[in-house]
Amino acid sequence: MKKFDIDEVAYENGLDIIETTTDRGGYPRNLKRAIIGFSTFDEAEALANEYGLRITTFEKRDGWQLWVRDNGRTYSAMEITSDNYGDNYYNYYASDKDSFYEEEVKPRLGDYDDIEELQSFLGDMREIYEEIKAMDENQVVITCEGRYYETIDAKSMSWNHDTKNYEIGVICDREDEDEEEDEE
Repeated sequence: MKKFDIDEVAYENGLDIIETTTDRGGYPRNLKRAIIGFSTFDEAEALANEYGLRITTFEKRDGWQLWVRDNGRTYSAMEITSDNYGDNYYNYYASDKDSFYEEEVKPRLGDYDDIEELQSFLGDMREIYEEIKAMDENQVVITCEGRYYETIDAKSMSWNHDTKNYEIGVICDREDEDEEEDEE
């Protein structure tokens, strides 16, 4: 196992260093630095294996300086769907393109009492449909209350919504790692 110098490893790999806490409220407690900024889970796994690090998910609220860590392990990239957003959100996949009109638009055409409401509905549906057509197989279109919200990667190393930010990264659990290695 190679010597682990967090600053050097992060710099050499074009990654970011974060300051973490064990306090769920974001206050400073048992501060420790970690590395985030991985493009794929495989990249995080390779670095973790090379230096004996733990892969985990960090959480931070907007406005906080510190990321919260725990003793958990993360075994794959985050798989984000509309369930992660809350009520009134729905998701579409690239495979929904062929059935979108028949399943999402046509059954609701008679729900509108005037042409302005119908036109607004059709505009929202067209935008969602265009986003479904434009996305690739590894993405998800998220809607909120029947309107386009955003297109995201189905598997991701980071995600944020409603003031909460999540990042998968690596952390060294060994105490005094640099001192132990320097003595050898």
